[in-house]
Amino acid sequence: MSADVFPAADAAHTNNPDGSGALTVWVGAPLTLTALPAQGQLLLVEADQERVHQLKEALRSRGDVMVCAEVLTAETGTPVPWFRFNDQRLNGPQSESHWRPYYPNLRQLGLEQRSGRRLDDVLEAWSAQQGGRPPIELRLYQGDPLAALEGLGAWLALVQVVQWPERLGPVGSLEELAMWLSGRGFRAVDNA
Repeated sequence: MSADVFPAADAAHTNNPDGSGALTVWVGAPLTLTALPAQGQLLLVEADQERVHQLKEALRSRGDVMVCAEVLTAETGTPVPWFRFNDQRLNGPQSESHWRPYYPNLRQLGLEQRSGRRLDDVLEAWSAQQGGRPPIELRLYQGDPLAALEGLGAWLALVQVVQWPERLGPVGSLEELAMWLSGRGFRAVDNA
């Protein structure tokens, strides 16, 4: 899968002093677990409750993995319409009309109202359980990536890399996301 990658312009400033590696924060579980890092600290944020239960069972032998059910927003408590489609990779806050030009065979299967949570709240919960504040590699594969980034708060200073798939939306929204990141010291790299 092609993706846009934005490392921090000065990733050296986020080195973890205790020597433990970076925390991978993966938003939106992949279809297969082999896509996840095989080792290292992993915080997996998934909106689908049933999928979270499956992931917890499948990953229970890995003590370095925490799985939680959340929809990420810029502000905790923000109501979010959550659309479900026949292609679960597109599940999220964008309606069928948003995706229709790119996926003509897409069908909406359901809609529910969710309450969002800031990513910094999720990271604080992880830190309380696991300890420390390691550098972060952020993978955004579900939901509104800009809202997730805006919800990072002070944790943004620890982010080394932000990555998202090209399919996240129309060019305009991807450009807005890239501009937001570059305005905070990140730079685009070719992932080819």
